[in-house]
Amino acid sequence: MDSTLIVNVDYFNNAHKSIDKMLKDFRFKATPRKDGGNDIAMPILPFFNKDKQLDIMLLSAKFVNGEASKMDIVALNKSFKDYYAYSNVLDANPMAIINDIYSQKGVVDLLKKHMKQGSFKSVEELGKMTNKEQVDYLFEASDALTGLPFNQHPSSKILASKRSVFDTLYHEEGHLFHHKNTILDYEDMHVVYNKQTGKPDKIGALAKGFLESKEEQFIASTVSRYAKSSPLEFVAEVYARMLNGEKFGDDVMNLYNKYKGPVLPD
Repeated sequence: MDSTLIVNVDYFNNAHKSIDKMLKDFRFKATPRKDGGNDIAMPILPFFNKDKQLDIMLLSAKFVNGEASKMDIVALNKSFKDYYAYSNVLDANPMAIINDIYSQKGVVDLLKKHMKQGSFKSVEELGKMTNKEQVDYLFEASDALTGLPFNQHPSSKILASKRSVFDTLYHEEGHLFHHKNTILDYEDMHVVYNKQTGKPDKIGALAKGFLESKEEQFIASTVSRYAKSSPLEFVAEVYARMLNGEKFGDDVMNLYNKYKGPVLPD
């Protein structure tokens, strides 16, 4: 069977509707300026990638001011989805963000220096706290570093990859090459979702293990929310982001190789 590249044009034409909803859901605030434009105030998630955060703020301002191109809107929609997915990781597994931040060179010393005396906690101490206490600590730690220059503020590597207007094409290209790699197993990695309920109607044998594994679901969630939906979408999402220059850790790449993700073209 030949592989066919299919692009959903409606996604490009209707991305603005999704952005309108997310601006409201995340309580972004537009403040009118004297020149008739608007400045955007964005709720800050602790240690969310600072470059992506800046992109969202700038593109959101263009969107609200009616200056965003269709490509700007698509790029903003994709970054917003990562922002949303990061908020889910923060709520469900704040220790993943803590472990990621603490593992980065110099961050522990930075926190010890800038947090209020007695506020810094070790990984072991944080591991004994409730999820809510861990989330509160992340906000406290992040707030303690707000006085640093923007380029010195540490960022989590979770959902940190820079989004591109070409992500959708890269994603579909990933499916094409993945299909060639796994022509016999491809359907076993497929999940058919009900459009009304959003729940799976049909789950392939290999996809079943992926959906039921808490570890694999969490690893996928650090790539994107969509990557959790099936091994096929996980592979395509990783492939697209690698083409954008993202370098993933061993956990993501081991899972990518498990499901026979394609090698990037030269």
